[in-house]
Amino acid sequence: MAPIFNQHRIHFATLCDAALQAVDASAAVKRAISAADFADAERVFVVGTGKVGVAMTQAMLNILGNRLTAGVIRSNIWMTTTPIHSFTP
Repeated sequence: MAPIFNQHRIHFATLCDAALQAVDASAAVKRAISAADFADAERVFVVGTGKVGVAMTQAMLNILGNRLTAGVIRSNIWMTTTPIHSFTP
């Protein structure tokens, strides 16, 4: 059944919400990576770059916590190259 035209704003809002959820960098990392993926790793380093580098690195911190050894992020949102151990949300 075709959508009713007078409900187009509802349909558009639903599509926009789905699109924003699909491109959520933090959620994408959480879907793709688990702590178990790094169970055999002696050391774990993270390198992030670009606009989503901060969000993706924060997701890695949330997943791995103190398992992360070190890393750097370079982003136009956070204009510095900083060790991850000093990264705060």
